[in-house]
Amino acid sequence: MASALIAGLHDSQDLNGSTGSIQSLAINGEVVRICSLDNIIRFEIGANPTATTTSPAIPALGEIFQPITLGHKVAIYGGQANITTVGEDEDE
Repeated sequence: MASALIAGLHDSQDLNGSTGSIQSLAINGEVVRICSLDNIIRFEIGANPTATTTSPAIPALGEIFQPITLGHKVAIYGGQANITTVGEDEDE
């Protein structure tokens, strides 16, 4: 039987990188879900990231889970995305 990781999602942010790279707020967690809301999007993660046409891609309406350093940000380019922290909400 396969096992699945079940974790809460919190601190959701919608970003519109349709006209250029845009950064999320600082992420308060160690894993982030990046979900395309329309087009193929490009992303970068870091302290002050900029996503470009050569950044890793997420397919249209696809999602990816990525490790992230606490306090780093996600940059999106090429469409709209939802950025959500995975895990327990530290504020609760």
